[in-house]
Amino acid sequence: MKYTLAVHIIATAASQGHVPGRGTISVLAIGGFAMKKGTIAAALAVVLAIGGAVAYMIVQNNSDSQAGNNVDTTSTLTQDTTEPKEVAVITDKATATLIAQAGYTGSGEATRGITNGTFMHEVTVTLDAPADGTFYEGWLVDSQGFMSTGKMTKEGEGQYSLSYSNADVKLVKSHDKVVVTEETEANGLDNKPEAHVVEGTF
Repeated sequence: MKYTLAVHIIATAASQGHVPGRGTISVLAIGGFAMKKGTIAAALAVVLAIGGAVAYMIVQNNSDSQAGNNVDTTSTLTQDTTEPKEVAVITDKATATLIAQAGYTGSGEATRGITNGTFMHEVTVTLDAPADGTFYEGWLVDSQGFMSTGKMTKEGEGQYSLSYSNADVKLVKSHDKVVVTEETEANGLDNKPEAHVVEGTF
């Protein structure tokens, strides 16, 4: 029947995403006018069903399109909470070259200064190994006498060092001489300097 063919055309167009225009619906209405009332009613029901399906497809396509366009462009900003490193403030820095004394061979270097409000002193020397039962000890010297800065530590073959700190920053002005001595192990750190190995002045 002509009407049935028109319905088939509308259904095909709907499945391909095309919405039937008013002209198509008008043709359908005219073509089916001569049919029986029951047939017209049935055909009209089919047309309405197809029209509803087409409308649903259009709305759904629009919704999908809008969802695709709604891209979340929000970016997360991470706050840098890393604390800046403290920069050491060093003042009154000086260096002394240490020279071997009679009976010894070797050399070394000493530094002094005030770092963040604290007197700092370091000594590094290259010397032969001390005799059995002895060790190397560092000293700072002023007009009043010797002040021990401690036993030197062996760092490697022939390498010895020490690090010393003191809250009394006046030492940077008063103690301007450095001495490394060879001390008797049995006596320990007795605050009595023995044989001078190397020495120098800031």
